[in-house]
Amino acid sequence: MTASPNLFADCTLPGCPNPVAAAGQVCGACREAFGPMLQPARAEAMTAEEIAHRDGAVRDIYAARIPDHAAGAAEPVPASTPDRDGEVQA
Repeated sequence: MTASPNLFADCTLPGCPNPVAAAGQVCGACREAFGPMLQPARAEAMTAEEIAHRDGAVRDIYAARIPDHAAGAAEPVPASTPDRDGEVQA
């Protein structure tokens, strides 16, 4: 669940902000997208605090991996970079 107070909890799948009725549930969009790949958990559903802790750790790792462009880090490679033969791919 996100840090801001919401009327509904967020989907329990990492990175999905879709609302659900209760913490630990999977939203309809994720159920449709992942279908039978989603299996019932063997443990109790995660609490909002457990989800926030799990997602916070992942967010911290992602933030550490994103280059800081303001500090003069290398710019991202543009999509039109020539391949090893020197040809630009669309």
